[in-house]
Amino acid sequence: MLLMFQTVLLPAILAGALWLAALRIGRGRDVGPGAWGGALAIAVAYGCTQYFLLGWPPFPPRRAIEALFFVAIGAAAFGLLEGALRNRRGLLVLLRAVVIALALAAQFRVPMQNSWSGMETALWIGGAGLWTLLVWTALDRLAQARPGISMPLVLWLITSFGAGALVMGGVASAGQLAGGIAGALGAAAVLSLVLRGFRLAHGAVGVWTLLVGGLLLQGHHFAEVPLPVVLVFGLVPLAAWIGELPGVVRRAAWQGVVVRLIITALPLALAILIAWRAMDTGGEDYGY
Repeated sequence: MLLMFQTVLLPAILAGALWLAALRIGRGRDVGPGAWGGALAIAVAYGCTQYFLLGWPPFPPRRAIEALFFVAIGAAAFGLLEGALRNRRGLLVLLRAVVIALALAAQFRVPMQNSWSGMETALWIGGAGLWTLLVWTALDRLAQARPGISMPLVLWLITSFGAGALVMGGVASAGQLAGGIAGALGAAAVLSLVLRGFRLAHGAVGVWTLLVGGLLLQGHHFAEVPLPVVLVFGLVPLAAWIGELPGVVRRAAWQGVVVRLIITALPLALAILIAWRAMDTGGEDYGY
């Protein structure tokens, strides 16, 4: 019970407080200037969860899961700048690509040095990096265009299903870390009900993409999360754009939210089914 409070409820409370404070510092109830608070909120929620679950990581990190703590710090720092760069799209995309490359290199340094060939490194890091950049850019634009509860719920759903897939893949600790991120998104959903124009753009989406994507990639490379599961989770965020089709947009706001959630949930259910069928019944938690 105490661990649940420390790794789910406390991160949610801290995230909600940071988000609210950033919005108040910005312009009262206008989300624009305070959007950077989302990056801090999700990063702090993740850091809090990792601290109570695994303790402070050493520097330099020895394991991939330890490196993700520092990825969260770097992503939060970049999130502070994203809002200021939102009108300079070319520079923003370039800097995002650099951040992604550094994040992946930090997590997969050991196999890059010891086991992967140059071709494997190029395929895995290059492929994962390009797809992460695509998801980050697409989700951030959608989050900017679609304020309110829709995006927090979509990302919460993906993160929660991701936590389940990680547990089934033999990495319960990574699943709990994803649970801390889900707690932060739950706080975002609550705030979106009371704050006018609440958005996840320009900060929160980037941190979420790097952390959840990192956990799933680590679950595949260092544990037993099947590659098809990771691929489904990589595609699902883009499916949220289906909710922007004219036939959906013309509906009532709550109907659009329901449609987007259904479109998101169906492939996620398939991913969980694949993970369950491939589940390691031994229940080993890989220490990567």
